[in-house]
Amino acid sequence: MINSVFMLGSSFNKNRKVSIAFMAGWIAYIIINQLYLGLFPLVNAIAFLAVTVSINFVKNKKINTVLSVFSILIWSIIIDIICYYMYPLFSSNQSIFGYVWQGILFNYKYVFSNAIIVCAIYGLDIIIEKTKLYLKSKQKVTAA
Repeated sequence: MINSVFMLGSSFNKNRKVSIAFMAGWIAYIIINQLYLGLFPLVNAIAFLAVTVSINFVKNKKINTVLSVFSILIWSIIIDIICYYMYPLFSSNQSIFGYVWQGILFNYKYVFSNAIIVCAIYGLDIIIEKTKLYLKSKQKVTAA
């Protein structure tokens, strides 16, 4: 779940500084948790950066939001394809499609948590905007 939230935060084009902070957090999280795995953390970081940078290039806010929510699945597909060829013993004699499908089935639940987080962000934006408009209208009434 933490991995999913870090990916969402780093690819969601709401605030550049926040995205960079989430990227740094994700990289620190991977280094702390996967340092003992040899080359895999580097491959994982490259896949993560490829997904994040690609999604950040999308300038359309709606498409960026959708891709950010699904970033965990996009990353999962990429990393599963890499792992299928890099660590063939992990595939348990499955086809590549079966192996990738198992990764999708494992990670799809995080799409829902990402969607809830994005809805909360947009909901807070609406509340803040309405509050600002309300306060401005109150100031105009008291000034008159």
